[in-house]
Amino acid sequence: MAPNRDGLIDDNAAKAMSRIGQIWKNTGHIADVPVADPPITGINLAIRRRCDSSWSDDMFLMDFANDDNFSSPWISSPTVDEPWWQVELDKGSTVGTVVITQTKDSEVDGYVVELLCDGLWKEVARAEQLPAQGKKVHINRFPAREASAVRVRFFSATRNVRIAEIGVYAE
Repeated sequence: MAPNRDGLIDDNAAKAMSRIGQIWKNTGHIADVPVADPPITGINLAIRRRCDSSWSDDMFLMDFANDDNFSSPWISSPTVDEPWWQVELDKGSTVGTVVITQTKDSEVDGYVVELLCDGLWKEVARAEQLPAQGKKVHINRFPAREASAVRVRFFSATRNVRIAEIGVYAE
């Protein structure tokens, strides 16, 4: 309710607010609103970049994990025990966040995110014992550093790994 041009609340608005006050019953605390991670506002550095992966069927290639289309997944071959996916970046790219989005029927139990820094792979994030049902988007934030490639190694998958998209961000 905004005040009128005289800075006062009109009688009809005041009566309506009074009626709402009579009807409304404060039943106490309902629920806590969870604290959210800060939003990702940067550009996905992995989009349509050269990538590679462990073996997959011809119709579910590694390029689908960074094509900016969440309905075309990369699906690893069920014969690969520890599937992996990696993307090449411009030399001197800064990486501080990697987002992994599984398909709804993917059952990844864990993964490791690695950056190629000065010719050596360095682990920057790890997730283990992921629930089979539940969260399918995994945001991995770490201190930003220069890297020429990003690799995600998946382990202990219940079924073959199914990844809708992998995002790589400077932030």
